[in-house]
Amino acid sequence: MFVVKNAWKSVTRNKGRNMLIIVIVTIIAAAATIGLSIRQAAATARSSGLDNTTVTAQISLDRGKTHFRIARAVQVGFRFVRCFRQT
Repeated sequence: MFVVKNAWKSVTRNKGRNMLIIVIVTIIAAAATIGLSIRQAAATARSSGLDNTTVTAQISLDRGKTHFRIARAVQVGFRFVRCFRQT
């Protein structure tokens, strides 16, 4: 019981210091709560944005045309390939 009485006297003796500590702790707790909520909102927005994204274009390769160009390069002695190496 002595410890509790002594602690209570310390709290009532230094009212200004204790109020300042309470205000600082409250500000830190509020800032941490707001920061965590912003982080959670950003993660939710990112995941929902990625889920709603659809592919609107497709890249493809015309293998027939590529095969024709390679065959033509072989026939002319690879001048076609050498032309690309020089530029």
